[in-house]
Amino acid sequence: RAFKAFKSLEANPSLDLSDDDKPVIMLLLFTVGAPVPRVPRHLQALGEPVKCRDIWKSYGEYKKGAPASDQNFNRSKFTDFAGGRANGVEIGKYASPIQFIGCRGNMDGDKLNVNGRPTVYASDTESRQLMSDCGPESFYCNDEIERESDGTSREVITFGTSETKGDGATIGTPFEQLYMCLGVTSIAGCNRPADI
Repeated sequence: RAFKAFKSLEANPSLDLSDDDKPVIMLLLFTVGAPVPRVPRHLQALGEPVKCRDIWKSYGEYKKGAPASDQNFNRSKFTDFAGGRANGVEIGKYASPIQFIGCRGNMDGDKLNVNGRPTVYASDTESRQLMSDCGPESFYCNDEIERESDGTSREVITFGTSETKGDGATIGTPFEQLYMCLGVTSIAGCNRPADI
């Protein structure tokens, strides 16, 4: 029955069922046991634990706990992003429509700056905090095991920027911000010609 309902929704153009809605419907049908013709790749991966090595090209070069200034990433592994080079996780096959989360840089993979100074801008929020772009060398991804109070454990990944000293109150202490690319069908869509 559920499969027939899905097929009739798909065949009714007046419902404007977009491609973004179909995987959600397919997931719902899959969980209730209805036949699904083909399970998308990101749903197949749900049972497999994702590790940093699966989503981060620079995984083998990261020195855990070392400051950004001591990291020595191979910048040729950085992701083409918004007209520059970025260091981060490519998660499109696991978290579609999100393709990328990370720290963006200029065309050489250096931290974005103007005349040698980091770019700083005010946020859109009511509090108007000062923001800056985290540098690609500051990105990290760690595989961790969290122990729960009941004795069980779970595997998690954490990723972000090690540049966390800013409080957003002054030009000299901006919050360092990660960037995300979403709403495109592949990682190539994160570096469109209009961004360059």
